[in-house]
Amino acid sequence: AFVDSDIIDREFQQLNKERVDAFLSFFNDEGVEKQIKIHSSSNIVPYNGFSFFKIDYKGEMPESLINAYMEMNELNDMSPRKKFKNERRKNKTRS
Repeated sequence: AFVDSDIIDREFQQLNKERVDAFLSFFNDEGVEKQIKIHSSSNIVPYNGFSFFKIDYKGEMPESLINAYMEMNELNDMSPRKKFKNERRKNKTRS
């Protein structure tokens, strides 16, 4: 089967718009959405294959943001799959 590239591009743009809207919703809830600027995307495939948002922060970073970033990196480096192995088995048998 062949899918026209226009359809793929349109769906990809819609997916990106939904992702940006979901991401910005957290800032809308806090009333700081005007401080966020989202630039057009670059077509880069990360080393692990997962998509991501790159954040450039102007000014001095708050301690809480630095701590959250360090925690996120620690979690990214971990291999948590064993921890959830039993849960995955339960979910597999339910479907």
